[in-house]
Amino acid sequence: MRVSKSLLIGAALLLLPSLALAQDSGGTKLFYVTATSTNPNTTITLFNQTTGPGNLKGISCLFVGPPDTANPPASLVNVYVTVDGGTQLTITLSAINFPEDGSSTKQEFTGFLPYNVRFASSLKVQLNRNNVAGTYNNIVCQATYDLD
Repeated sequence: MRVSKSLLIGAALLLLPSLALAQDSGGTKLFYVTATSTNPNTTITLFNQTTGPGNLKGISCLFVGPPDTANPPASLVNVYVTVDGGTQLTITLSAINFPEDGSSTKQEFTGFLPYNVRFASSLKVQLNRNNVAGTYNNIVCQATYDLD
């Protein structure tokens, strides 16, 4: 009995540090932004926050228009994330990796992709879609972030 109780307490103590790291501080102001990319090979800004600390919660993108007829990975959107003026991080989303909705407009949705990226002073998120024949007409992306 004493050994099992000690093992249980020991296991609980091992989990406490990982639970503390998983917590999100939660900002005081939550924001939702959206941008639509209608022109291929054009970089657009989803948002550019330069007034203080916060947290990028996540991003989602919707590929809208006729079905992708080109070979994968034809319909792409590059998401560029720059934290505190540092090196630009690139996340490439390909329509071929996400399910079609089955409607006549053939939309593909990435779902909400959690990021949980902290920034101290600035955060810039930009989008750039490719120019390949047979790709989607528009790509609509959304993001949520909060400010401390």
